[in-house]
Amino acid sequence: MYSIFSDTARNSIILKVARIGIPFITIGSLLIFAYQGIFSRYIADDFFSVAVLENFGFYGTQVMFWRYWSGRYSLVSLTALVDLFGVQAVKFLPAVILFFMVFSIALMISSPAL
Repeated sequence: MYSIFSDTARNSIILKVARIGIPFITIGSLLIFAYQGIFSRYIADDFFSVAVLENFGFYGTQVMFWRYWSGRYSLVSLTALVDLFGVQAVKFLPAVILFFMVFSIALMISSPAL
């Protein structure tokens, strides 16, 4: 089949489109996901963790959840840390998580191989 582009030129055009298109699609997808996070709300036991934080304080919450609820202290401490910022912090949590995820992936890709 006859083409006005040689195979090398065609591959070069595809590569240029991919270099421009893939980052835009990826960033656009992540921005859509971050935007949808604005509509996040507390449900079910999330209100309980806020109430415990208000009644016992940060460290008292850690002790109470560790002894009586579960042994997952890192999850409880991160949840209590977010709860310290109030109900509005939940709206921005997906965007913050995405930022740290993209940052860590970029750092991993740019670091030299061990």
